[in-house]
Amino acid sequence: MNANQKFVMTIGLLAIGATTFVAPYQWRGETSPYAVTGAHPVSGSTHAPVWESQQSIVARLGREEGMFSTGVNEVTLNAGVLGLWWAGIAMATGVLVLLAKGTSEG
Repeated sequence: MNANQKFVMTIGLLAIGATTFVAPYQWRGETSPYAVTGAHPVSGSTHAPVWESQQSIVARLGREEGMFSTGVNEVTLNAGVLGLWWAGIAMATGVLVLLAKGTSEG
């Protein structure tokens, strides 16, 4: 394994690590029964670190997205999407390692 391949692998691992800071989450809730349209289910997505608690994500949703009239009932990590991100990074890293095979001696 040459230096270019090691560099590409390091970048791939750093990219996978970086995704833990912006992991995809899904939320579900419902609007206030006092809203103009009445209460109805709503859902959406947001990004947060993997280690962030559900309570802090709910609080951040209320602050950043102006969802004070929406009650968030559930916040879950979208592990399927995160896995797809990691698989894509791994595949791209593998292709780049193969392409970097003959670029330097060492």
